[in-house]
Amino acid sequence: MGQQAKSHARGLDRRAMFSILGAVGVAILAGCSDDSEAAGSGGSGGSGGGAGSGGAGESGAAGTGVAGTGGSAGEGGAGGQAGEGQAGSGQGGSGTVTRDWATGGTAAMTAASSYPDPFTSGAAACSLTCTVTQGPCWAPTAPTRQDVSEGKPGIPMRLALRLVEADGCTPVAGAEIEIWHCDVEGVYSAKDVENVAFCTANKADALKAYFFRGRAVTDSEGKLVFDGCFPGWYASRAIHIHFVVRRSAHVGEHTTTNSTVVSQFFFPAELTASIFSKVAGYVDRGQPDTSLESDTVIGSLADKTPYILDYAQMSDGAMLAWKTIAISDTDSCGSTGGGMGGNMGGGPPGMGGGPPGMGGGPPGSAGTAGTAGAGG
Repeated sequence: MGQQAKSHARGLDRRAMFSILGAVGVAILAGCSDDSEAAGSGGSGGSGGGAGSGGAGESGAAGTGVAGTGGSAGEGGAGGQAGEGQAGSGQGGSGTVTRDWATGGTAAMTAASSYPDPFTSGAAACSLTCTVTQGPCWAPTAPTRQDVSEGKPGIPMRLALRLVEADGCTPVAGAEIEIWHCDVEGVYSAKDVENVAFCTANKADALKAYFFRGRAVTDSEGKLVFDGCFPGWYASRAIHIHFVVRRSAHVGEHTTTNSTVVSQFFFPAELTASIFSKVAGYVDRGQPDTSLESDTVIGSLADKTPYILDYAQMSDGAMLAWKTIAISDTDSCGSTGGGMGGNMGGGPPGMGGGPPGMGGGPPGSAGTAGTAGAGG
């Protein structure tokens, strides 16, 4: 038999093996994964697709898929053509994209009922979540709700969060998590922010709205979800989501004074670059001018992974992003840093044809990222 024929035969044997053992591979991966795992569901089956990296699986008859852990290549997991996207590792926010992203906002989350729980196992690590600056764009009266989009466009994104005690990894039930971030254009909503012109660009739709703001209470397992959209960017800040955690005694308060932690989430650099290179509504903005390494909040931190979200693509093209937050009443880390962050000259966000931010700067004045210096 010629060399080409031998290679072809080996390829057939490999595909045949995965077709037979695909379901077994799913069970093995699901049993060994930590909180980075997100099982896929749904799909019409189908064939094709070689073994991928970062947990991408060989396709088979089943319409589900499960990712590998730790970012290592995984050949387990059966995946039909319409199965859920594969998840990535929990160290550094990896993920796998297998199709075009949806862009219709939360209305495009047509398979939301089948999105997996990324926290199917106990917390593998409970490193204390560190404080970083709150910034000037927090608003005190964010509503309690799951869908925070208010119909704004963008890549639909479910943000799944789990709250645990740093000491012992036990779930924290009945606590409140509040989030806020800018829209695709880099503009924040709400008229009751600290710096209205800077955060909202005095745009009428932003001043009368509360888009991409919300709060919710954790369930008995310390979990909750928000539905929204992948954020946009403004100058001198990497794309981020702000959040604050309040213990049960302070749920519903319109202040961050009694919060347990105020911090920010970020996204993997390769994900951001990909989205802003080809996804409608994002590509027009161009690539963000600030990387994780040059961000005014976490840029100088040697290890940025505690702040970076993991993600997976769902069968409807939406994004599932997730993170575990570990809190403590006795220990703390990080700092609110100094100042408002960034340079405060020039026009407000979204104005003047350039990236949002006052004169190209973000909300806040530049601080030192090692101590969680600045940012909006």
